[in-house]
Amino acid sequence: MLTKAYLALGSNIGDRKNYLVQAIEKLRESEHLEVSQVSEFIETLPEGNLAQPKYFNAAVEISTILSHRELFELTLEIEKELGRDSKGNKDPRTIDIDILLYDNHIVSDEDLIIPHPMMHVRDFVLTPLSQIAADVVHPILGDTVASLHSRKSGY
Repeated sequence: MLTKAYLALGSNIGDRKNYLVQAIEKLRESEHLEVSQVSEFIETLPEGNLAQPKYFNAAVEISTILSHRELFELTLEIEKELGRDSKGNKDPRTIDIDILLYDNHIVSDEDLIIPHPMMHVRDFVLTPLSQIAADVVHPILGDTVASLHSRKSGY
């Protein structure tokens, strides 16, 4: 059975757009998922550690047969292949891939929380996600992505 999931991608080191493109291509190369939608790439300021380059961010919709754990392992593998050497929360990175939503599942593991616990307060996540998943409902908050985005951005 296919599960629909949404991923957030970000890069702020080197050829940022190219890292996003490469990550999406690596997702497309997986025989266990299909990339169905990709948002526009948006340039954003860093949060937290402001003494670092701007990011390019995007959101991706996939359909997959992978479990949430297998999908998480795949994202870590892609990050490593693309030169991610730090998993620090606020550190600069070649690529960051986060699972935002995995159907309407709620996961609270030590190393993986779905829905992503910060997605509803981050414009750099909500702006691209609202382009491809405006009507998707957050399984805990009960609001659509569009509603969360409009509240966060003030529109």
